[in-house]
Amino acid sequence: MPGRPRLVDLEVRKTVSSELRSHFGSPGASKSRFAREWKISRQMLHRYLNGTATPSTEVMGKLVRVPGLGLKLAGKLLRPEDFPEKPVKVDGAGVQMALDFDEPLTVALGPQNLTMAVIRKPNGRIEIRLDVTSAA
Repeated sequence: MPGRPRLVDLEVRKTVSSELRSHFGSPGASKSRFAREWKISRQMLHRYLNGTATPSTEVMGKLVRVPGLGLKLAGKLLRPEDFPEKPVKVDGAGVQMALDFDEPLTVALGPQNLTMAVIRKPNGRIEIRLDVTSAA
């Protein structure tokens, strides 16, 4: 994954794989039930078990909440507080802009480096014109 050192990926994969293997080694542990309960696809669960995929932050947040899994990173035990669940905050009803494109819509960005025009054409087509000018 870009932006994250490969060494961290390998440590996370190894830790998650080891803990999941230990978890599923206990009697009565079902991979299908686990995947359903924690909303992780079975395919990805198998990839985490095999150590071929690094769980996303969202998945790590789910895994640290699984009773009995002791996930550690750099020797530090990960806790649910390390992965807060973000509530979806909606300020109001969403508004869809109505653009009929009967008149060309023109957007100019930067010091006249890029100009874009959107024009409605017959038969429901839309024409997009881009003009790129050099700043030099």
